[in-house]
Amino acid sequence: MTWFAFVLSAVMAALVAGLLIAMPSISRRTLPLGVSVPQRHVEEPVIARSVRRYRIAVAVALVLAVVVGALLAPAAPAAAASVPVFLLVILGGLAYLLARRPIVDAKRAGSWYEDVPVRLTASVTAAEVRGPVRAGWFVAAVLVLLAAVAVGAVLYPGLPDPTPVHWNAAGVVDSSAPKSVWAVFGPVLIGLALTVFLFLVSILARLSPLRADSADGQERSTRRAVIQRSLVSSLLGHIALIVALAIAGLQLIGWLDPAAWLFAVGTGGMIVLLVVAIVVFFVRYRRAVAVLEPVLEPVRDGRPDAPDDDRYWHGGVFYANRDDPAIFVPKRFGIGWTINFASWGGIAIGIALLVVIVGGLLLGLHAGR
Repeated sequence: MTWFAFVLSAVMAALVAGLLIAMPSISRRTLPLGVSVPQRHVEEPVIARSVRRYRIAVAVALVLAVVVGALLAPAAPAAAASVPVFLLVILGGLAYLLARRPIVDAKRAGSWYEDVPVRLTASVTAAEVRGPVRAGWFVAAVLVLLAAVAVGAVLYPGLPDPTPVHWNAAGVVDSSAPKSVWAVFGPVLIGLALTVFLFLVSILARLSPLRADSADGQERSTRRAVIQRSLVSSLLGHIALIVALAIAGLQLIGWLDPAAWLFAVGTGGMIVLLVVAIVVFFVRYRRAVAVLEPVLEPVRDGRPDAPDDDRYWHGGVFYANRDDPAIFVPKRFGIGWTINFASWGGIAIGIALLVVIVGGLLLGLHAGR
């Protein structure tokens, strides 16, 4: 399982880093790094510099996270599968907070919102626009993993006991474990759990209510959100299938012919495919939004800006506004929705999420003993 821990940590870190680096490109231009700015200031040099520094910092954080994963994998596989991602998230968050600071300072020093006409246009009621949940990619991922389980079941009686769980760079076994269902099929079972999780996230993305954004207006905001939903659902399906193919392939290599170059090809192929999937997602998103722009943007220059509500957004990420009855509001950085932590519903959801996270960590610590 050691090789699997390192591969999993490297892949997850690369995915998180790719998403973090791409966030400024899919966020609205009037919200660079989560800072509200009027339309006439979106081309300020300080914004471009801040975004560039943020992306460089995330790339450096990715390298550090992968190195940490490589160092942890031989001695602590469980930690190697989780610590690098947490480290990347922490460093990425720090890079985000530091990079956005110059924009906030420039906005305050230059009084960017002085004499800027603003208007609140968002509706506080959700728009009931829901799309079908497409399960094809997830079904394919499950079938791939089940095929691997079937092959493993046939090979199981002939596998050695103890069974190899890690190979060094030369393809020589350097770690084994008593033969058991978990030792042999653990990565496949984790892949099945991950596929189910991604499918549930896809369902939530498709069925969650829409709300108009104050900067875009009802029609534009709704149509943009529908595009986001569809493409995010497809991306999750692509990721599920790619990871399933990689896990199944690497397991078969380990069972049949654990050559070092095959592991390298399998791991490298998965990372390349994941990067391609993410790139395709953002290209499709930008094209879809570009098609949307001419339809809904002819009055852009004469449209008032959204109010400067930075005081309700802590760090540009956490929203807390007691006067806003909405529980879910559009994110300022990236795509999707976040919780209004000042509403009763938002507080309840936040507590529930905290309980789930803490409970998951406690269970993981207990299982690792």
